[in-house]
Amino acid sequence: MSAQYKKGVIDFCEYAAKNAKDSRFILCPCRNCLNVITVEGIDILKEHLLCDEIDKTYTCWTYHGEKKGERSSTNINSHYQFEDIMDTNIFGGAEGSTSGDKNDIPTMFNKELQMLTAVSELLPDGNVLPRRTYEAKQMLKSIGLVHDRIHVFPNDCILYRKEYAELDECPKYSLKCYKNDSPQWKIFDDTHKDFGKEPRNLHLALLTDGINPHRLQSSSHSTWPVGNDIDVYLAPLIEDLKLLWEEGIESVKGYYACPLCGKETDHIRLKHCKKCVYMGHRRWLAPNHRYRNMPLAFNEEVEERHAPPLLSGDDIFKKIENLNIQFGKKNVFDSLIGTLLGVPGKTKDGLNARMDMMEMGTRNELGPVEKPGKKPYLPPASHTLSKDEKRVLLQTLHSVTVPEGYSSNIKNLVSMSDMKLKGLKSHDCHVIVENLLPIAIRSIFPEKVRITITKLCWFFKSISSKVIDPRRLLYLQRQIIETLCEVEMYFPTSFFDIMIHLTVHLIYETRMCGPAQFIPNVDVIGLPSDRHSGRTDGEGVTGGQQVEINRAQWYKVHLCVLHNTVDVVPFVDLHKQTIIAEHPGRGANWIELEHNRTFID
Repeated sequence: MSAQYKKGVIDFCEYAAKNAKDSRFILCPCRNCLNVITVEGIDILKEHLLCDEIDKTYTCWTYHGEKKGERSSTNINSHYQFEDIMDTNIFGGAEGSTSGDKNDIPTMFNKELQMLTAVSELLPDGNVLPRRTYEAKQMLKSIGLVHDRIHVFPNDCILYRKEYAELDECPKYSLKCYKNDSPQWKIFDDTHKDFGKEPRNLHLALLTDGINPHRLQSSSHSTWPVGNDIDVYLAPLIEDLKLLWEEGIESVKGYYACPLCGKETDHIRLKHCKKCVYMGHRRWLAPNHRYRNMPLAFNEEVEERHAPPLLSGDDIFKKIENLNIQFGKKNVFDSLIGTLLGVPGKTKDGLNARMDMMEMGTRNELGPVEKPGKKPYLPPASHTLSKDEKRVLLQTLHSVTVPEGYSSNIKNLVSMSDMKLKGLKSHDCHVIVENLLPIAIRSIFPEKVRITITKLCWFFKSISSKVIDPRRLLYLQRQIIETLCEVEMYFPTSFFDIMIHLTVHLIYETRMCGPAQFIPNVDVIGLPSDRHSGRTDGEGVTGGQQVEINRAQWYKVHLCVLHNTVDVVPFVDLHKQTIIAEHPGRGANWIELEHNRTFID
């Protein structure tokens, strides 16, 4: 235990006593008491902190007079958490020392910075280390790696993995530590049957990251501080790095992102947009197709290549068993509508996209025009809409009225002030791209561009049908290939992300694996059912009373039902006409009463 920690304990005890309502009873923040148990006086408080050490997560002393956001007068906790790190040579100095000033280290690792941010600041400028846990998970997922939760013993001596995976105690200290899948949990599930059957008890174990350990409703907490034995926590990272270096992982991003094309994926790395795009769809055309000999409309080259070799049904199923057509359609729609409306952050057109096209030598007439003192001017492309044309498109969608349960209220998805669509769900995209967008663009695009977009929408409508005629699949395949080639003619290069490219394989995947499955016994796509549905059958009714009615009341109810039944209406009119013929001279009121009295009989 360092002298600085001991001094920090003394400073803390004096600070806590000074701000306590009653210095005889002070909440103890040691690892055993956790600000739940009070101790009598400073001496016992000091003893707890020296023997049991302070709770590492208690960095803002809100239970001892410090307000949220204030810096404490002592660095007992920040120094305690990173004491071992500062004693190593990761900062460039010799062992036991650092090249920088240690007084700057607590500032770097203060409570408002997460561990990822702190490590990133240690790296050279321009590093791409994720700053948030979510970004780190997304990066791992994109290259085929997964993240697993691994239990750790409180003393930081081991991780419960590999040879220690089945243990419930530390092999070094022989101390018990109950994990969420240990026998103690299983005994609890056996004792409490209802809880054991509830699948969410697993979720409770997985969703503990982000809890508030000090009951502060306004204080967020996401990353628990790493303990002293940092090498224990680095072991899984080192193994993952060795796996990437020696064997590699099949990535869903990058040059070979298409699982079916594999190493023959036609990829281009855009220098200014800083991403890969996937084009070359003319490879799937017939050998004598006219688009193959139109270099000026594409990449300045005649296309002589053939399509990549076909895979077997089993191979395709293994690669695309998790493929979701609805999800892919939403990605295509987001790219399409974002580019048409020029939505910032969503459009695939812009200065970087035009500069990439200039470098590739395609459609040089669309290159940015520099103007002194002004932003570069981007000449309008065939897909570019004026403000008036955007307004027409959005007003058309804004005026659409659909039957209840068909989709969301389209009117609420249109923002005329921002000139964009907002709050779109997968089914909303499904409805708009298949049925509404072809109508909305009928008067605002050049004919060739309008037909191309309409063909793309029609393809998704055809491929998403519950029943697909196998005889039409070859026609659909030829149609989507031509459509993608035409999209290459009219849209910028940056438009062609992997989701656009994957549409070329949907028909072949359908032939090999069958159409998209509609799972039975689940709610249909669309709006959720009315919360009152089923109550006429007694569902969801609590505290209801059974009422008995007499014969006269039953007669009235039965007559009301008959009068409101469409098939019975002609017989009602015929019965009244019969009464009028048998009793001429009677008034309308008498006729109505006589009808009600004798109609059921």
